[in-house]
Amino acid sequence: MARKKARPAQIKIRLPETLRRDLEREAAKAGRTLNGEIVYRLTQPFVQADLETAAKKGAEQAIGRWVSAEGFSIEDVRAVDPTYKHRIKGKKDNGETS
Repeated sequence: MARKKARPAQIKIRLPETLRRDLEREAAKAGRTLNGEIVYRLTQPFVQADLETAAKKGAEQAIGRWVSAEGFSIEDVRAVDPTYKHRIKGKKDNGETS
């Protein structure tokens, strides 16, 4: 049996008139409905946080690949990024292979 699609929650809110007008204007510029503009603006902080998390993980993975491929030591990485605390598998802090 097919699952029913979840319906979006409907919430009644009070907005200052100036804010409503500003949102309507921005929605029109972006080609969205007023509801679409509100949802877009409410989701942006979550999207931004997800992007920042993904970028940080990607940067850490890139550093790990760079260190492994080039044979640099952890100290080389710390010279560029003093906050880097990860140890690369098989490398001691002095760059020697374990």
